[in-house]
Amino acid sequence: MKNKLTHAGCVVVRTDKKRDRYLVISSKKRNHWVFPKGHIESAKDATPQDAALRELREETGYLGKIVKPLTRQSFMKDNKRITIQYFIVRLIGSAESDENRILRWMSAKKVLETLSFDDSKKAFNEALSSMRSMT
Repeated sequence: MKNKLTHAGCVVVRTDKKRDRYLVISSKKRNHWVFPKGHIESAKDATPQDAALRELREETGYLGKIVKPLTRQSFMKDNKRITIQYFIVRLIGSAESDENRILRWMSAKKVLETLSFDDSKKAFNEALSSMRSMT
């Protein structure tokens, strides 16, 4: 049986001077570097895509468009099973952020050096591979 999807997140890309840059943000406590992500909330989110885009707006103030889903990942955190769906998201605009995160746009190499967690690195490597095959 597939694990129930609990979280959704974004690998956000923007093209800057013909180079792709990727968004990495601080965790809430500012002790880790992560991608925008969070709980899928049944009252607010009709789909995991909605959750991913809502989390992006709440955590960063950015608006995005889903380009492609990535493979689901599951891991244990605090004795709970977390199952996350990341999506490749193209930046399309900005709004007001609900949270005070540190935001950084980075090259692919710098993202891999900066991310704190293996699930994020795995999602990013998959996103890079997927984007290469789309061009």
